[in-house]
Parts: sequence; structure tokens; C-alpha cells
Amino acid sequence: EDTFIQFAPIAFDASTFEIWGSLLNGARLIIMTSDKDSLLELGNVINRHKVSILWLTSSLFNLIVDESIEIILPIKQLLAGGEELSVSHIQRALKYLPECRIINGYGPTENTTFTCCYPIERTIYERSIPIGKPINGTIVYILDNHLNQVPIGIPGEIYVGGAGLAKGYLNRPDLTKERFIETSFGRLYKTGDLAKFLSDGNIEYIGRIDNQVKLRGFRIELGEIESVLCRHPYVRESVVILSNDNENKKLIAYITTRSEHPNDLKTYLKKYLPDYMVPSSIVVINEMPLTPNGKIDRKKLSIYDNIKVDNKIPPRNEIEMKMLHIWESVLASKTIGIFDNFFDLGGHSLLAVRLMANIYKEFNSNIPIAELFLNPTIAQLSELLLKSGYKESKEWSSLVKMRASGSGRPVFWIGGIGGNVLYFYSLLRNLNTNRPFYGLQSKGLDGKTKPLYSIEDIAKDYIEVIKTVSPKGPYWLGGHSFGGLVAFEMSQQLQKNGEETALLMIIDAIAPSSDINPKKEEKDDSAWLIEIADMISISENKKLNISYNDLLSLSPEEQLDYFNKRLIESGISFPYSNPKQVRGLLEVYKANAIALNNYQKPKDVYPVQIALFKAKESIAAKLNSDDETLGWQIYSKGKVNTHIIPGDHNTMMNEPNVSVLAKYISQYSLLLE
Repeated sequence: EDTFIQFAPIAFDASTFEIWGSLLNGARLIIMTSDKDSLLELGNVINRHKVSILWLTSSLFNLIVDESIEIILPIKQLLAGGEELSVSHIQRALKYLPECRIINGYGPTENTTFTCCYPIERTIYERSIPIGKPINGTIVYILDNHLNQVPIGIPGEIYVGGAGLAKGYLNRPDLTKERFIETSFGRLYKTGDLAKFLSDGNIEYIGRIDNQVKLRGFRIELGEIESVLCRHPYVRESVVILSNDNENKKLIAYITTRSEHPNDLKTYLKKYLPDYMVPSSIVVINEMPLTPNGKIDRKKLSIYDNIKVDNKIPPRNEIEMKMLHIWESVLASKTIGIFDNFFDLGGHSLLAVRLMANIYKEFNSNIPIAELFLNPTIAQLSELLLKSGYKESKEWSSLVKMRASGSGRPVFWIGGIGGNVLYFYSLLRNLNTNRPFYGLQSKGLDGKTKPLYSIEDIAKDYIEVIKTVSPKGPYWLGGHSFGGLVAFEMSQQLQKNGEETALLMIIDAIAPSSDINPKKEEKDDSAWLIEIADMISISENKKLNISYNDLLSLSPEEQLDYFNKRLIESGISFPYSNPKQVRGLLEVYKANAIALNNYQKPKDVYPVQIALFKAKESIAAKLNSDDETLGWQIYSKGKVNTHIIPGDHNTMMNEPNVSVLAKYISQYSLLLE
């Protein structure tokens, strides 16, 4: 009567349960055949074939409970395991799956998939979900360091044996001897797992023996920190690691979160843990990286750039961007904000020497180490550089290296009508992808080069620039607002010349020549400055008090001085601070507005795969349009994949909304690897 599904990879031992558990017991087996399995497709298969029994890794189980619990409503028996089950996820599953029997399955591959099982009761679990009792034909002992059995309630190491025990490791006699032990209880496998017997005969899993580390003389159980973190209502999952930097070892906690904003997590941890067990960094990521077998891949955690930590402030200009890259390299951390103190991040005298050497190499400016004590933040050091006479690169470039390292095809992003790309940094820090990431900024922002006045010319110029990094496609292009139209025009020009665009990502932009395209009226410089002030006020969430009548009575130079003073009075962290750069911003804004107003549908259309990310409070909604694709369907190769992002046209690019946008973009990155 039952139908199983083979969802685990064939090389993963869980597939033995799926295949032989069904076929040797008269059940039906459905095999997932897609190369790109998704939760939606899994749900479709479960419904179409009336699947009744399902096995999931703990991480995948958590993901389904969080994102799409409705897809497993038809399941009658659900087994989950591979790692410790999350109490909060189990409690939610028990609530929403009243007809489903949920089983916690534990067992190392060396003992053939399952060793213990625990049918989860519909009760309240506070600490952990037991792993249950040994299955038929299997034996389990919990032993101390002298291979003696420990009493009930006392932790020890799990040793397993029985009919499922392997003979050993292929061509690894040394490892076989180390892990498969002859004891007074017979031949057993030494699991490395800590556990204890409960009074009812069930076993409670505690953690890994090798999850104990030593830091500054203290022995620390990483699992204990993870357990405390997971009790916080904001935290979904947590993994704590000890960084592998021998000169600057520190604890780093990686967490996935619920929709609410956290309180100060470090303050919370200090209530339950001694100071030496509180992580130096708490890194928020969209989802835990998984191995092909669906377990958390701890090795990949340290390479992620997709982070936001305790409201870190991103760089505001090119100097701060370069300085941040140096700090990240020296401190071996991707969790730094421009107002973070070097020494609070684990910096010391030896690292300070390395920091200053790298600053000299990048900026050719010799800052005394003593200055670091007076100016211990990126923002302060960057300001010090400017005061010492350092000037940014004389040669203007539209290409901004936001993350030049990584694997896979690079992603090129074009900013909005203001021409700046630094506001993409929040998106970058949230991405679950290690691809290189480049921004393309408008000519003229330096106040020296001349801006371009047509989207066609801007696209042509940008194509020349990206070919210096990636001479041949397929290209990944994306843009926000005005930048979405530039990215589209780039894709058209590339394809016209025989180049391929793998994916075009449009963030809340209206397609060219559609009947919902807004038009820009003619303005004088005073009106343009008012419009720019409004744009800055929205992005910074601060009021910039500028009067149109005041501007009218001033000369162009006086207007810029007036504008700068209002910026300072409003306390706005703005990437341009001198009149020449403000003049450049004004000219770029005007040029881009004219380019937008004049851009028309290309004569020859080359369809491309389009992903549209539309603000929940969309620009189209204000224009009373019912076109869900904002006019992009006629340019798309196939259906436009539309995703709704919280916020409006501007706030969708800020925390916390941008994390939703980053999650979707990361999924595309994984699908098109």
C-alpha cells in the first residue's frame, strides 16, 4: 500500500533505505529523475504519485518546515536524520502534520544507515529530540575512555555493532584498526558521538567528540554554544567553528534566522555562557551550505561573503571599499563594518604591522602604526588617508571590483539613475554564492569625465569594460531600476554580435516602450538638485532640508556649497564629499534621466532568459498597471520568472528586505552553475 521516493543521491547510504526498504517489502518506489530538484518539484512528485513514506536529512527537513511545509502534508511516515534534529522545527512539524508519524533516525554509515530510531511523541521537547533505541539486530553501548559502560544519565561515547556492522574501510587498514574496536562486548564501531542513556531506555544525543576545541587555554564544546543560540527565538539554525587562522584564532557563529530582527545576540549569550565561549563574530547567512548528502558543510562556511553581522555599516566610497578588502584579508573575516574597532575584531600588534604594510602597498601612503590606536576603524583610517594628501586613482574606470575573487562566471551589476553602485554592497554581503561580483558605475561621477546621454552608448561602453574581465560569455547581467534597462540593452547588443547572455536579472524596472513607462520633464539645475536630495533622503532614511527657492537665488558653485552643508547638517553618510563630485553626481543624474526618457524598444529583439525582482510596493502599482511582468514578457525567452521582494523601489535594496532578494539570486546562481 505504500509508496517510497528515492530522493537521496545514489551514493548516499540513505538511498539503501529508500530502495530496499520499499522493494524488499512490496512497496512502490518513485525515482526523482530531475537534475535540478526543487521543493516545488518534490511537492509535485509527492502529490502526483501519492508518496506516503519519505526520508529527509535534518537540514532539508528544516528547510521544508520553514519554507514549504504544505508539500509534505500527504506523507504518512517521515524519517529525518543525519544530524541532530531541531526542537523548534519538530514542534512545528508536529503541529502542522497531525496525520504524519515522524521518526528520528540515527546511525553512522559504518553500521548500515540506521542504528537507532525514535518515533517522536506529540509532546513538548525542551532540550533535544532523543535518538531512541537500537533497531532489531543492532547493539549500542555508551562507554567511557576505558571502554566501560557508563551509568544512566552520564555522557559517554557511542559504540555500535550487530548485523549491519561493516568489515572496515576499503584499502585503509590503519583507519579500520582505529575505528573498529575489539572489546569485551564484541567487535564495535567507535562513532565519535557523545550521548547518554535516559531513564526510559532511550538515548539522548549530545554532540561530536571532535566538536571540542581549545582556545586560549580553555576547552570549549562548540555544541554547547550552538544549543544556547538555537534557544533564542530569532535563530533557526546555528553552527559554531574555530577559525583556522593560527595567528588569530577565534570563535565564529553562523546562524540562519527567522523574519524578526535579533536583539543583541552577544548580550544574550553572555547570560548563559562565560566570556571565552561567546563568539567574536555572529554571521547571519540565508541558509546553511550543504554537502551533496544534505548535511551541513562546515568547511564551506568560512568562505562565504554573503553576510550581514550585527548591523555592520558597508563602505560608502572607493577608499573605504579598498580598505575593507585589506581588513578582511588581514583579519581573516568577512564580517567587518566601517565603524568596527580593529582591536575589538581580534587585531593585535603583529596584525597591525601587516595591516599597515598592505595599506602602503595599496595606497602608497605610509601611515604610522601609532595612528591605528587613534583611528582604529576603516572610516577613520580612510579619512586619515584623504587628509594626508592621498588622491583616488587618476584613471577613471566604470568597473568597480566589489569582489574580484571566487569561482564561476562573474556577475555584472548596474546601479540606478544616480549611477553609483556602492549601495549594492548589502546585496553582495547576503549572497550565498562565491561568484566574482563587479559593479558598473556611470561615467562622470568623478566630476572629470563626461557622462553619456543614451542607454545605447552606456551599454556599449560597459560591454567594452566587462570584456577586460570576461572576454567571452555567457554573461550574467543585472541592474536595479535604470540599471535594469542598461543591462537589457547590453544583452541585446551582446546577442546581436553573437555573444550569449545566460541570465538577465531586472530589479524593479519597467520595460522600454511599454505604456507604463514614466516620462521625465525638463528641469533646471535647482529642480535636479531637489530630486537628487529626495533620492538621498529616501536611501539614507534621513531628511535633507533643501529649499528650491533658496537654490534659485544661488550661483552654480553656491548651490553645490549649500547642498554640501545640508548633507553635513543632516548627518548623512554620503559617498561624495567635495563640490566637484557633487557636480559630477548632478550631471550623471541629468544625463541618465535624459537617456531613460529617450530610450525606445530596439528594432530587432533578441529574447533572453529574464528574472524579474519586483518590489511589493511596486512602481507599477503606483501607475495603476496590471502587468505582472512590468512589460518584460515580450523580451523574454520563455516565461518571465517574477519574484516579489518586500519594500518599495528603494527600500527593497536595504536590510532586511535585500536578504530576500539575495536569496532568490543565490538560487539562480546555484541552478546555472
